[in-house]
Amino acid sequence: MRSILLAALVVLVPGTVRADRLAELLAAGRTHGLPAAEARAVADQADAAAALGRAPLWPTITIGASYQRNQHASLVPLGTGTITIVPVDQLEATAALRVPLFDLAARRKARLADAEAHAARTAVDIAVVDHDRAIVRAYYAWVGGSAAVATARSARAAGGDNLAVVEQRAAAQLASPLDVARAQAAVAEADATIASAELVVATARRQLASATGVAIDDVAPALPAALEPEPALASWLADATTQPEVIAARAEAAVAAARVDASQATLWPTVTATVSERITNAAGFGEPSSATVGIAASWSFGLAAPRQVALDRAAARVTAARAATTAQATRDRIIDAWNQVAARRATVVAAAAQATAARLGAATARQRFAAGTGTQLDVTLAQRDALAAELAEVSARAELAADRALLRLAAGRPVTP
Repeated sequence: MRSILLAALVVLVPGTVRADRLAELLAAGRTHGLPAAEARAVADQADAAAALGRAPLWPTITIGASYQRNQHASLVPLGTGTITIVPVDQLEATAALRVPLFDLAARRKARLADAEAHAARTAVDIAVVDHDRAIVRAYYAWVGGSAAVATARSARAAGGDNLAVVEQRAAAQLASPLDVARAQAAVAEADATIASAELVVATARRQLASATGVAIDDVAPALPAALEPEPALASWLADATTQPEVIAARAEAAVAAARVDASQATLWPTVTATVSERITNAAGFGEPSSATVGIAASWSFGLAAPRQVALDRAAARVTAARAATTAQATRDRIIDAWNQVAARRATVVAAAAQATAARLGAATARQRFAAGTGTQLDVTLAQRDALAAELAEVSARAELAADRALLRLAAGRPVTP
């Protein structure tokens, strides 16, 4: 029973600081969290790729210069002088300007790169929310784990008192060695429970420190005691379509649509204007400086182009279907989280009632044993039941607090302790 309850605490919630610092921890996690940092780096890379994708839309200037040493000069006598065809020291400079007049493929590719950059930015928000969930679980893990430590230590103290009484009665021949062994086993079990709960706390604090880069306090906040119901489900679903997962799915659908447009644009021709200038001292019978202006059009067609369009259209339909699935999954997540809180509230009420009854049973068993009307076995079993019930209450309260926070994250609302 003890191991099951503590395992539930570990799975449900890993560590924290002071109750009033949850918002600070979430902010620190968004700033220092490694998943979000990686997502931002990917987004920066996508922005750089988008800038590169727009480069072909701008004019291109090409400048060149050359020097060549010839063994002999080529001279042609003409009238009273000579014309130099090739000088010994040959110099040449060229400059060319290329202006894309119509390049639909390049424009569509640039638009595709912009869409991919936007999709990468939306992925940052998903990484942040996922990191927030980890921090929230860690926060309430420390809360629950610390409360479990306190509960187990209280049980250890009660078990120690009971062991002292049993040992005194055994010395007076009023209790058997078996009674002493049972009392010692109860104390050992409480020690094991403390060690397991302290492991939960240590793991939780380490997780929080790693996730936020913030030093974690030694003292954990108290378990939240609020049991009020959440507002109506409809109010939580109002913002379901604006959650990061849905926005990111739409961005991916936009990328797929832009990719279709880009592949269709390859079927169109391109038109380019060029202007060039050449200056040389080896012009021969021509001019040392000459310029050209021209317009060129090119078009290519093959079976690969229309088939690529068909492939991209099919991929766009798949992406659109995934976006619809994501929207439905986001809505379902909010519904499930809301129902989870409602069910957990009932669990907390039941666990609290069971813990109260178990504590009363343990106190009654000790009183009867002290009066000689009960057995040590009754005390041992009653204390074990009390510890299990109190740990169950601790776990249920920590889980309820975590579920409330996860509901707020699922609906895009601020998380508070």
